[in-house]
Amino acid sequence: PLRKGFLYLLQAWERLQLQNARLLLRTDAPLHRFPALRDLLQRLPNVEVVGYLDNMSDFYRQCDAFVFPTLDDCFGMALLEAMAHELPCITTTHCGAAELFTPDQDLLVVPARDAEAMAVAMESLYHSSDLRQYLGANAHEATGHLDGDGSHLLYAKTLDRIIASINAADSK
Repeated sequence: PLRKGFLYLLQAWERLQLQNARLLLRTDAPLHRFPALRDLLQRLPNVEVVGYLDNMSDFYRQCDAFVFPTLDDCFGMALLEAMAHELPCITTTHCGAAELFTPDQDLLVVPARDAEAMAVAMESLYHSSDLRQYLGANAHEATGHLDGDGSHLLYAKTLDRIIASINAADSK
């Protein structure tokens, strides 16, 4: 649960104190085993931990936005699923799948471990239905252009960067 970034998501949620809002935290992890997470959850009555679901589409349909606060995710399939469901999304710089998309056009990207930046992004989605619609529509369209899960594009992009850095070093 710690590498999933739940701590920073819950800290951001606590800072916001949003009225008439609910955070659905989808995990099967035993969050009560982590004192910081347990304490935050006890202070946040508008957070609901959602366990295993047979159909994730039902979960995404309950959501107005999706936050993927990962600290360590080389790909992040849940992000693509949420985007394909036309949800405006927020993720971190540590989500590999985010590199397939254009920040501020297809999704919002914040620094990992930055609860304040996450809170700002979440608040902007909360207050702007235009931004939610814009990002959701672009997310859906962008995921529609991926072949399969898009992971091959991420690997190709990474290899291109490695080759470019080698070529730059060789030309010096």
